[in-house]
Order: sequence, then C-alpha cells, then structure tokens
Amino acid sequence: METNLSTTSDQIVEWLKNYCLNNNITSLIVGVSGGVDSGLVSTLCAKTKLPTYVISMPIHQKIDQLERARNHCKWLTE
Repeated sequence: METNLSTTSDQIVEWLKNYCLNNNITSLIVGVSGGVDSGLVSTLCAKTKLPTYVISMPIHQKIDQLERARNHCKWLTE
C-alpha cells in the first residue's frame, strides 16, 4: 500500500484543528529540541494556522542540535 505523505499531513493537520476546536484550545505550544520529532510536530501545528509558539529546549543537546532547533524556530516564524 502506497502512502501519500501530502494527504497524510493534511489529515493530521485537520485532526489537530478539530481537536483544538472541540476542546476550546486556541493556541499550541511546542518544545523544539532540534530533532526530527519536534521539528515535524511543530511544523504540523503551525500548518493549522492556530497561533503556534515554539520554544527551543536545550537539554544536554549537542551544539548542532541546538543550532538546528533555533534555525527551525526561526524558519517557522518567517
């Protein structure tokens, strides 16, 4: 079975928007570590068009991860 990543992304974003609407959530906050997981989650949250706040969370990260986290947060806010 082939997966269409664009369709899957759209479905996740719609689920997030509906979840927020049904639970009176008006904004999202995501901790960004510089890893793939937090990068993906923060991007999907931003695609909901809800106010999405990203926070770089350096906890024993290597320098390159910290830089990646900061660059990703900057990219999301542009």
